Amino acid sequence: MVKRAMVLAAGYGERLRPLTDLTPKPLMPVCNRPVIEGPLRLLRRHGVRQVVINLHHRGQAIKERLGDGGRLGLEINYSPEETILGTAGGIKAAERFLGDGPFLVINGDILIDLDLEEVSRFHKEKGAAVTLVLREEEASAYGVIKIDDDNRVVQFLRTASGDERHAAVQAMFTGVQILEPSLLELIPPGVPWGTSENLYPQLLEEGEPVYGYVMKGAWVDIGTPRCYLEANFMALENPSLLETEVTGETGEGITDQGGLKLDEGVGLRPPVHLGEGCMLEKGSVAGPGVVMGSRCSVGPESRISNSVIWDGVEIGGDSIIVDSIVCGDVIVPPSGVIEGKMVVRNEDGSLNVRSIV
Repeated sequence: MVKRAMVLAAGYGERLRPLTDLTPKPLMPVCNRPVIEGPLRLLRRHGVRQVVINLHHRGQAIKERLGDGGRLGLEINYSPEETILGTAGGIKAAERFLGDGPFLVINGDILIDLDLEEVSRFHKEKGAAVTLVLREEEASAYGVIKIDDDNRVVQFLRTASGDERHAAVQAMFTGVQILEPSLLELIPPGVPWGTSENLYPQLLEEGEPVYGYVMKGAWVDIGTPRCYLEANFMALENPSLLETEVTGETGEGITDQGGLKLDEGVGLRPPVHLGEGCMLEKGSVAGPGVVMGSRCSVGPESRISNSVIWDGVEIGGDSIIVDSIVCGDVIVPPSGVIEGKMVVRNEDGSLNVRSIV
């Protein structure tokens, strides 16, 4: 099994704006945990303890939240990037933390159900320079990678080897990979350089052993607001993805983190997950498909479904929230209607409202 890993967390999360203007994408809450804890907890479960995280956009917030990793049973180092260096460039900049053996790289914005020890064995048995973790679902939406009967990559996105005609499977890249340390010599230091854009096409053209491990478990990223909603709903159904802590349970498919206050006639329609200290007033309904942060209040006769509500949100009575994301400390006035929207509170207290497309 690999001993060291890098978690990629430097990006701006452009497609998620304005959600990521003040909250870096790795800290966006999924079932009330920062999404980056999904990859970190996965690494810990499979015996990886030494982790480096690259930082740029609001990197200090990530560092303050995760600290030295002790709370998660990890030893975390950080690799700040003054300018974003791309995936390969970021790996090169963190070279001193990665050791002299194979190492794993994982995106900080995904949730994945994956046996890392099996992937590590596959990498070793194949004698791979790189092993990419792939999945067959949604290949055309994320970019097609083709592998042959031996799981060797013969086409990476648009770059193909001479054996492309023997491709057996079309798949997509999950953002998880194992690399041999010798590849670090191919990456120029201090300049933007991509794995997908530069390194992997180069390896394929030179005939280096690039392999694809095809996974079967759950996977989701939070690259867009719609994907972010989906990630929360997937985590509701698969709590092991984030090791979600639950201190209370009010019924099948309905969980809370304690201190829940429910007035008479409140309806909870699973799946629902409620943060600590939430209060729902008379006749309000939450669900199906609701994740609510801590210290949220819902006024009487309000309706919330297929939505994610961050910490400290106050929802006035007779309001309707559907297919939406309401960020922390937003106040929804009585009889408010939010449908298919992102609502973010800016630093000056004003609201930024955008449609989810």
